[in-house]
Amino acid sequence: MVGAVNQQGGLDNLNIDLTRGRSLSASASGFQLLLFIPININDRQERAYQILRGQAGNEYITAVKIQESWTYAFVGTVYTTTLEAMAYPRKLSTN
Repeated sequence: MVGAVNQQGGLDNLNIDLTRGRSLSASASGFQLLLFIPININDRQERAYQILRGQAGNEYITAVKIQESWTYAFVGTVYTTTLEAMAYPRKLSTN
């Protein structure tokens, strides 16, 4: 869950336990063959975000940082997108 917006348009901080945050990281890569043929290039950010959401479960994801990198290979270039974020659980109900 990315966050719950209250009726005033802000994030509902009353349901988030800010004392139990944890760091998450996910990455996805694609390859540009011979600098002409793209293989898994255009959806790197979406795939990395889906991995990040899977790691977070039902926790709130905040403070997302995006890093792009590339590395030359013999017949092309590898492009990698890395996402780093914080995940915060919901507060335990006291009922």
